Amino acid sequence: DGFEIAKYINENLQIPFIFLTSFADKDTLRKAKFLNPWGYIVKPCKAADLQAAIELIEVHENSQEDSEIAKKVDDALFYRDQNVLKKINISDISYVKAFGNYLEIYENDFKHLVRSTLQSLLSKLPNNFIRSHRSYIVNVNQIREVNSTYLLLDGINDELPIGKNCKDLITNILNIL
Repeated sequence: DGFEIAKYINENLQIPFIFLTSFADKDTLRKAKFLNPWGYIVKPCKAADLQAAIELIEVHENSQEDSEIAKKVDDALFYRDQNVLKKINISDISYVKAFGNYLEIYENDFKHLVRSTLQSLLSKLPNNFIRSHRSYIVNVNQIREVNSTYLLLDGINDELPIGKNCKDLITNILNIL
């Protein structure tokens, strides 16, 4: 169904999507909201409605280019901290935690606070970074332990949650003996 496709898109493709549906009840809207669609259009709709939603995504993506996270340069990201661009080495990122439109990016023993979305950052990171939860991105190369509800990373004692939608993705990428 559409929810499974949206889940797959979020976990594997990280591209914008719009729900086009005939359902507008509270339960369906609640389920859709947690999948982070870029739009939700209720049928019947006009072609102009769909075109407007697509154009708004394009505007948003273009504005993301001007977000506080600059494009990747080799193995680094730069973000704006007041009037200074600060560097984050991608290979040193352990995990990222989201708080609304802010991210805490944990690089070695340092925490960077950046104004951006998880989706925007994830699109700039290599494939060894995955969403482990709707509010977390982890560096797969630093996973030390995994259980059914949390994971531990090298050098990090905090238990990072594993979302229900992410369990299969995490177990599929691990080389389990």
